[in-house]
Amino acid sequence: MSPKLRLFVGGVVLVAGVLLALHVPEHLVVSWGHYLLWVLICVASERMMMPSISGEGSKSMASTANLATAMLWGRGATMWIAAVSTLAGEMMAPARKPAIRVLFNLSQTAVTMWVATATFAALGGPAGGFQSVPASALTGVGELRLILPVIALAVVYLLANRILVGVAVAWSTGRGILRVLREDFFYTEILIEDAALFLLAPIMVITYRAIQYAGVMLFFAPIRMIYVSSQRYLELRKAQDQMVQRERMAAMGQMAAGIGHNMRQQLTAISGRAQMILKSTDVQKYDEVPRWSRIIIDQSNTLKRLADSLMDFAQTKLKIDKVDISNLLHMSIELARTQNEFNG
Repeated sequence: MSPKLRLFVGGVVLVAGVLLALHVPEHLVVSWGHYLLWVLICVASERMMMPSISGEGSKSMASTANLATAMLWGRGATMWIAAVSTLAGEMMAPARKPAIRVLFNLSQTAVTMWVATATFAALGGPAGGFQSVPASALTGVGELRLILPVIALAVVYLLANRILVGVAVAWSTGRGILRVLREDFFYTEILIEDAALFLLAPIMVITYRAIQYAGVMLFFAPIRMIYVSSQRYLELRKAQDQMVQRERMAAMGQMAAGIGHNMRQQLTAISGRAQMILKSTDVQKYDEVPRWSRIIIDQSNTLKRLADSLMDFAQTKLKIDKVDISNLLHMSIELARTQNEFNG
């Protein structure tokens, strides 16, 4: 773990510890049974875990349950429910994760919920959650004024969670933060999935307020459907990547003869000029040595460009970098010119 990653993780854990200590649920003695049940609901959602496309990160289906918890029970209870459920979900995962990763995950969840619920309350949402407000207060105009706080809750939750996790993934894998966010957390398919999960949360709250926990159970069917659909999408992407790689390897096999002929030409030129240099050394005549040396260097550079082109062609992952367009075209021509279908 790099020093900056260690500092970042330590900072998130410290902030989470302070926030949790300052926001112990006010109605813990009275509502502990409800809090425990919502921990179990969040754990069940947290168990539906899947890797990101790159395989470096992961995400779960817990957002619906976490957001519903935030809307129902307020800041303190939500932070503790989300943190405890994250810990329980991580501990029950099939593959045991390092302790520091588990600690970071529950800490970033607590921080995320604090930021999201603070935004929700600042924009007019009930600070103690909908359970602290009589149902009669949430009708008509009362319902309409809650649209903005609910949307802000979902958006801030998404941004805070993805940024905190994205920074950790970026600094642990050596990738840029923006690249990690773009490749792992903010592509079209996952944003559509997020929107579906977020839209379920207010409906879960309304159903819970109407028929209690029987209504909550109804939502695990669509959440499970979204989870299965996401798994299939990731499997399809993986299969596509494997197919592309197989096609690349097949293309390299077809190119092998032409490339070998081209490399033999370069090596013949290098060998011939090296022999001339040796003969010139024997007779003490050095007039042509500089020119032959330049030919050797030029042919060696040509071989290097050809080898670099082959290595780039065989890459399994997309590599984004700044390049000299002229040099790129030259390398592409060197790679393609040996193939019969490109003659002329």
